[in-house]
Amino acid sequence: MNLEDFEFSTRFLMQGKKTQYASDALVYQEAIAKARPFIRHRSRARWVQRLRHQPH
Repeated sequence: MNLEDFEFSTRFLMQGKKTQYASDALVYQEAIAKARPFIRHRSRARWVQRLRHQPH
């Protein structure tokens, strides 16, 4: 489980909703084949996540 999954499921639980494990679920995502674009993508995702948690 990555951090985005944890955040999503935690928000659901805090809203009184339930999550369920689906062992047959398939998730497709675009592969990032080279290291530099992968690192840039992960850094951007962390930056966006920090912005979400800052007080407005």
